[in-house]
Amino acid sequence: MATEVIMPVLGLTMESGKIVEWIKQEGDPVTEGEILFTVETDKSVMEVEAKASGTLVKVLNSPGDEVPIQQVIGYIGEAGEAVTDTAATSGKGTPAEAAVPSPPESVTAAPAGSDRPTGRIKCSPAARSYAKDLDIAIEEVTGTGPGGRIVKADIKAFA
Repeated sequence: MATEVIMPVLGLTMESGKIVEWIKQEGDPVTEGEILFTVETDKSVMEVEAKASGTLVKVLNSPGDEVPIQQVIGYIGEAGEAVTDTAATSGKGTPAEAAVPSPPESVTAAPAGSDRPTGRIKCSPAARSYAKDLDIAIEEVTGTGPGGRIVKADIKAFA
């Protein structure tokens, strides 16, 4: 049975969110806690994590789509699993597992002499926490995740 990915409620007054980017694409393996997509509200842009592990078997909305809160926007299940999008077309679905937002990433400048461009460093919340526990500066770690994102395995390899 596939787990529904829903548009989360990210604020008290939020009625809908705009999908900015799908970090994971249809057919990609997904681990619980990994960043699935980014969503823009009237106040901020947040990354949303997966609440289940499996394969992203269906994406129902594209980047740029404005989606009401609690609506199903995708499914995580077994590779090749067939899903129906009836919950998405009927308005609000009843989510089996709700996606939760991750804390916003901080903006950090790269040290002088680094080949990394200045600005925001893409790092998963789990990797950021693990690096902090090990007293490792994430600016020194090279990311191997999607789009050069630093993942927990990168911190383990660096340590």
